[in-house]
Amino acid sequence: MQSAIISSRSKSQFTLLLAAMTAFLPAARSSSEPEGCYAFLVGDVIVNCNGIRKEVTRGREVESFAVAESPSLFAFVVLDGGRATLSFGGIQRLHTKLTLLDLGSGLTRFVADAGSVISTCGSIIEQVDRTGRRDFATGMDLKAIPYWRFRCSKDRTIVAGMREGGNNTLYWGSAANPVPLAFDGLKELTFNISPDGSKLVFTSSSRLCVALSSRNYSCVDANIGSDDLASINNLGEVLVAVGTGETCSYKTQWNFSKNPPRDWKNPGADECLAIGYWRSGLPSVKIIEGLGRSPQWVGRQTGHLLMAVSTAKKRQR
Repeated sequence: MQSAIISSRSKSQFTLLLAAMTAFLPAARSSSEPEGCYAFLVGDVIVNCNGIRKEVTRGREVESFAVAESPSLFAFVVLDGGRATLSFGGIQRLHTKLTLLDLGSGLTRFVADAGSVISTCGSIIEQVDRTGRRDFATGMDLKAIPYWRFRCSKDRTIVAGMREGGNNTLYWGSAANPVPLAFDGLKELTFNISPDGSKLVFTSSSRLCVALSSRNYSCVDANIGSDDLASINNLGEVLVAVGTGETCSYKTQWNFSKNPPRDWKNPGADECLAIGYWRSGLPSVKIIEGLGRSPQWVGRQTGHLLMAVSTAKKRQR
């Protein structure tokens, strides 16, 4: 008969395993706080899972990033060694490099001169305003004619977008038959939809709104500090970059601090940006990260894979 007593070594291993399994379990929270994982940008990409925060890229001066689920993909864009060329009109054009990492297999691919990226349509897409744009997961163009600015659900059956020549009217619904939305008093919208397409978030400079249908939406006053996309999950919870009213030093547009390091040469000054959380029913946007921009909800599995990337990079140093 085998002994039921656990050896001290086994007990120690079991304790470590239990700690690892419970580290990411959701802690008790108030209804005004998010749970799960999200990522954001402040010089580097940072991931936060239930209050555990880790830097993913570490000193890369990231300009844009996106995370996709199923498969779990992570993409980030940096300047490519400071190379620059002169384009038409004598305007300087800086070269960039996109790193695309498959978080499951560890395979990495690089793309030269990629612009900003967003997570939509179940993939990582080039953020440009035209009817076709690069899908970096497949390497092919994603067509959404007649939309020049668009987002879509993970299965690509629901679309939100603005049509060419459509006077900035926002359409949302079935990709085959979306309807124009009846939102009053909001122009130059920045918008996004949830992975399942059932929720829509849109912002102006002073308002943040969540829609459940073309005529059913709720809004809150907010100091929207940038044109970064807000991120909305299937529950209707929103992450958004907001201005704090404080002044920060800016090394770049994406890297800023209240107390900048001494090696920052001639930093600019502008309002600090923070990460805010809101859902319908809350009286105001709650700041959950004191500094940051470009927030994005991330699934638990993918968030933990991002944390593993962060840990691996730390060990390599």
